[in-house]
Amino acid sequence: MHTVEIDGKLWTRLCRSIDVHARHGVRYEVDIEHDLALFRVDGEVHCVTNVCPHKRMPVIYDGHLEHGIVTCPMHGWRYDVCTGKRDQGLSTLTKYEVLERDGWVYVILQ
Repeated sequence: MHTVEIDGKLWTRLCRSIDVHARHGVRYEVDIEHDLALFRVDGEVHCVTNVCPHKRMPVIYDGHLEHGIVTCPMHGWRYDVCTGKRDQGLSTLTKYEVLERDGWVYVILQ
């Protein structure tokens, strides 16, 4: 795993920018604690946890994405991938800070 320090922050390189397309999620398993889903919304890459809080299933990346909202394919819960917030209820997806630089996508792992 490649990491780089930029402006005092440690960024982990996940994938190439061209691998993250509009309307389709990309799954990236960093380690046992970080199963991530990446989405491109209005040209910008967003990263949230790939694990749905409802039944702890790693399926968010495979959900239907429309206007920045992903629908969990297992349970139908809907989340804003730009904020991690659920459209109803208190459950949220962990949101990760993303940086696109030199054709790569980097995140700060929490």
